[in-house]
Amino acid sequence: NYELAPDRTHLSSLEVKAYSVLKRWENMQSIPDSKWVNFIIKTLPQQWIDLPLQLQAYAGELLRGSHPDISKIILESLLERSIIHPELGRYWKDQPGYSWDHAPIATQAAIIQFMRSMDADESVIHSSIQWLLKNKQTNHWDSGSDTYAAIQAIWTGTNTLPVSSVPLAIRVGRWTAPPVVRGEMRWDPPAINKDMQTVSVTNGGTQIAWGGIYVQSLQPLSAVQAQKQEGVVLQRVISEVKGDHLVPINGSVHLDKGARLRIRLTLKTDRDLDYVYLKDLRAAGLEPVDQRSGYHWQSGLSYYQVVRDEAQEFYLDHLRPGTFILEFDAFVSQYGTYEGGFALMQCLYAPAFTARTEGTTVQINPVQ
Repeated sequence: NYELAPDRTHLSSLEVKAYSVLKRWENMQSIPDSKWVNFIIKTLPQQWIDLPLQLQAYAGELLRGSHPDISKIILESLLERSIIHPELGRYWKDQPGYSWDHAPIATQAAIIQFMRSMDADESVIHSSIQWLLKNKQTNHWDSGSDTYAAIQAIWTGTNTLPVSSVPLAIRVGRWTAPPVVRGEMRWDPPAINKDMQTVSVTNGGTQIAWGGIYVQSLQPLSAVQAQKQEGVVLQRVISEVKGDHLVPINGSVHLDKGARLRIRLTLKTDRDLDYVYLKDLRAAGLEPVDQRSGYHWQSGLSYYQVVRDEAQEFYLDHLRPGTFILEFDAFVSQYGTYEGGFALMQCLYAPAFTARTEGTTVQINPVQ
């Protein structure tokens, strides 16, 4: 009962998706030979390039039988526009949007399915699956349909696990872990030596594998060293606000009470991160200018800020790849020497992805 307007010249994403669903039915005779179907068959070979990436993959599958040359062109075009990351794998950047046809997981899955239908090189398909797995490592997929599409793309046409099934070889100093490690391994203090600060993990399989190493120690705040994880970097700069200028401070400075300082946190990440927690410890001689907790928007970031006696905390639902800057001000309230602490960023969905700045000491002296 679909009425096709006589002046229609362009396809919509929903029409391509609907026709793709119809084509997947086993009983193809149930699809009527309508003006709408004929319009899609006639228009798709010319207009596939105007569609979002997900629908371009659908178009390539739909045209395999009637226009195999165009399907090959679509595949070559998609591969030329792909981005290859040594750790994350192969992925595509679509135009940003909140519509279903711009969903990154469904788009990746559709392209993988299209490449399989075109008998693309297995290494290309495996690197594309690698991106799906690495994305799931740091992101909560809240769409059931996207999760189903990803699982279908990973398992269709293969009998091998996408992740390594070979036990990892783990060494802590001179100690070698058994092939299957369950529970925990404890060492008595006399058995701990400097060799144990080196931990090596070897993957003997051909598939991807990952894990995390967590080390906890007690030391003065000023002795804390900067830490960065693959894919995430955090930097902190404290400056004095002088009119329109910022003068970075480090160590001992001469400031009057009431002087305004600006703390700038620079966050860098090369991947999407869900549920990001950020904490900046504050020296005891400083008082925050904004003392109210609440939602904020700054430099493309939406976050909830919590102001505590000793720190500022920030909660971000999602952090996209790129470089972001968070700034907040504090007043000098007391003279003296204080532990300036450090700043910490952690993905709470994947706690192994964390970064930390070095600990500092702030000495505030009266202006002579």
